[in-house]
Amino acid sequence: MQPRLASLWHDLALALWLEARLLKGSYSKALASVRNAVTLDPEQFAYWNSFGVLALSSGTENYALAQHCFIKSLQLESNNLYAWTNLGALYLLADNVQLAHQAFAKAQSLEPTALRPWVGQALIAEKVQHDDTVDLFRHCTELGNHG
Repeated sequence: MQPRLASLWHDLALALWLEARLLKGSYSKALASVRNAVTLDPEQFAYWNSFGVLALSSGTENYALAQHCFIKSLQLESNNLYAWTNLGALYLLADNVQLAHQAFAKAQSLEPTALRPWVGQALIAEKVQHDDTVDLFRHCTELGNHG
């Protein structure tokens, strides 16, 4: 593999991440690969988003790094539905309901029919015991499969 091709490093990182998830292995090679991708092409917002996802992976769970990566992705592409959704999930994991709600709301404004931001809002509603919790989850089932 030509080490200067950032897209190959990114694809390798995703493959190694999936392998680690399936085999319950180490994420270190995946993290090293995605780090190579963002080093070679730091202006590619998708690489930063992937880096953030990997930073949150089981066994890694580096919230500060993940937040940095998602924010960097959004600085490069502010209309990035996936980075907004992932940032919302990070804030929800960190128990920051207000920031999670804001991130999911931004994702919903970008793509009102995207399922994952709605699931995030429903999880927030459940967490704060809001009256609309059941309606939000029902709406999620109407939007489709989130697999």
